[in-house]
Amino acid sequence: MCNTEQSRTKVLRAEDVLAKLNSGGYTVRGKSLTLKTAHLLLIFKDADKTGDLDVVEWFKLEHYVAVVRREYVESYESSNPTSDTQTQMKKALAAHDFDLDEETFKFLWLEYRSQGGIEYNDYVAALTRLHILKDRFQAHLLNLPCDCRVARFSFKQFMKSAII
Repeated sequence: MCNTEQSRTKVLRAEDVLAKLNSGGYTVRGKSLTLKTAHLLLIFKDADKTGDLDVVEWFKLEHYVAVVRREYVESYESSNPTSDTQTQMKKALAAHDFDLDEETFKFLWLEYRSQGGIEYNDYVAALTRLHILKDRFQAHLLNLPCDCRVARFSFKQFMKSAII
């Protein structure tokens, strides 16, 4: 059976994703995600690589954004203004199983931070971008019959190359 564009009902493109997230209250202090971040989210959760999301993919995306938004609000919005937001970001990365070397973290921080902290949109974009890179790296690992996984370079080296 062919899956034609007409037979695919209820699909969402990046603009639709952003509109649904905004209408669902996935903002922080009235600031919403950008279309660029919505596009990253779509890429991350588009399991069938069609360029849009079906109902199941949308549900997974919405759950991911809800979790990341809650993390952001609990970590950044509830802290006092003098808190060390770099340390909070490192903790968030560790919670998502990202172990970046100091140089890679500094580059990531410089790209996404603003006025000593990190905005909600940038937080979501940074984490989503890292998840996309991690998924792509894992998809290209060699799976050998002995349950060994081999790569020509480490995940840290891959992240450093992709980010810097």
